[in-house]
Amino acid sequence: MRTNIKTDTRWVVSDIQPVPEELAGFDFVTAQLLLQRQINTKVGAEEFLRPDLANLGDLHQLADLDRAVERIKQAITQKQVIVVYGDYDVDGVTSATLLSNVLKELGATVSVYLPERLTEGYGLNSEAIRQLKTDGTDLIITVDNGTTNVTEIALANSLGLEVIVVDHHQVPAELPPAYALINPKRADDKYPFKDAAAVGVTYYLAKALIGDGANKYLDLVALGTVADVVPLVGDNRAMVVAGLRQMNEKTRPGIAVLKEVAGLKDQALDVYHIGFQLGPRLNAAGRIDHARIAFDLLNAESEEIARPLAQELDALNTRRQEMTDRILEETKTQATESQDKIIIVGGPDWSIGVVGIVAGRLVEEFFKPALVFEYQDEMYKGSGRSVEGVHLVDLLGKVGHLIDHFGGHAKAAGLSVTKDNFEKFRTELIKIANTEIDSALLTASLRVDVLLQINHVTPKLMATIEAFAPFGFGNVTPVFGVMDAELTGEMPGMNGVFLDLFFKDESGRSLVVKVFGDWTALSLRLTQGAHYDIAFTMATREWNGRKFMQQKLVGIRSA
Repeated sequence: MRTNIKTDTRWVVSDIQPVPEELAGFDFVTAQLLLQRQINTKVGAEEFLRPDLANLGDLHQLADLDRAVERIKQAITQKQVIVVYGDYDVDGVTSATLLSNVLKELGATVSVYLPERLTEGYGLNSEAIRQLKTDGTDLIITVDNGTTNVTEIALANSLGLEVIVVDHHQVPAELPPAYALINPKRADDKYPFKDAAAVGVTYYLAKALIGDGANKYLDLVALGTVADVVPLVGDNRAMVVAGLRQMNEKTRPGIAVLKEVAGLKDQALDVYHIGFQLGPRLNAAGRIDHARIAFDLLNAESEEIARPLAQELDALNTRRQEMTDRILEETKTQATESQDKIIIVGGPDWSIGVVGIVAGRLVEEFFKPALVFEYQDEMYKGSGRSVEGVHLVDLLGKVGHLIDHFGGHAKAAGLSVTKDNFEKFRTELIKIANTEIDSALLTASLRVDVLLQINHVTPKLMATIEAFAPFGFGNVTPVFGVMDAELTGEMPGMNGVFLDLFFKDESGRSLVVKVFGDWTALSLRLTQGAHYDIAFTMATREWNGRKFMQQKLVGIRSA
């Protein structure tokens, strides 16, 4: 495993910002971290540092929420058949699980439809709508999709079906003709928080339907929110904190067994565990098999029922990793040869279920937007990821006339392009990217939030950092820097798993930072007695019942 230590990267050290009077009561590091998050009031600081569901906004400000609640209650009263139409990723599966369970609580006649990624693709599709009509459905409620399905919802209406959309994706100029469209990103929506995942928006609807009874589903909200990589600020932060607490106190059988399979049986879950261990296993079902496996796991009533499902997800995740590695090696050849500001690659047997992961890995390695396609017979289906500052959906919109279908967010998108249009699409998009993308955005850099002396690295600083957790997209782990520190020694850790580096600076104090992964090459480049600038993160670790601070090296350069 490589170290990921940045040794030849441009450092971007955050400027020290003047502290406004309202933040004068906070210590220097806390105030600077708050200001870097655009928090400059005492009220804003307290809400961020003490996230609470009580601070959610007035849900009645959500456009169409009240209209949707009335229609759902009418369907329940009239014994109409409701279908919750989800998606195949963790956000879609948790949303479908949450809403279907709430509707069952209310006595609804409800079932769940999860599309198959490889044959049906994302969102509503005409064939499924016709089948649902044949099956006697009266009301479709989409979760994590539907905002862009103008044609499909018009078809549903023509068949006598009504559709409620619960979604969080970018809203097109033409709204779908849904009975209700609950999406905070609507231009006419008054709700203040715009960045909830679909499961967060579904939670809003659940709150409107059953009040605080919806809080028992916050574990699902935390799973979907973290896995969908939405900003961990505002409502998301409050919901994830509450959901993690719930998961660690008394979790549902499916999550308990999935923890066990992932080697986390006795571990208190945090955002990292969801994002990199539980989330990928749940996602593996929809990527290379069917999302119903993940749905059934989350709905399992006992660990005995959940265990074979969790084992199946674990095996699927292993297959997914193998497929990803193979495709990644094939894409690197194409990507390395290109000098363009966007990577567009594809292959005939690159599973659509993993091309998004491959795109993300290409962005990490080449630091430019990447689109990866599976070449199918007449339709090329792809997934894209982007770098900070390059809005992927906006970029795709500039060649929208050549795309059959696309949607997503600033940093991730899915799309389909016909075989006949693909070369023209590729040529035009590369030309636009090369002209419009600022090269500065494609330069890897290391962000350093606050510069310190070693004597400031104390348990008090650790407590400050923990107050900003949980960390993730939109609220990244703080990186601290110490300049001109002398390397006084190094020592390999247990079984060579890590390397301890010892530094001291002009404060006279010493600091130990750990290097994980394959640290041999880095060690050979370092000279004892030489002076270095070091960048590191901090976390609390526990070993044999003892808690301690741990500093992890993320960057080093000669002073």
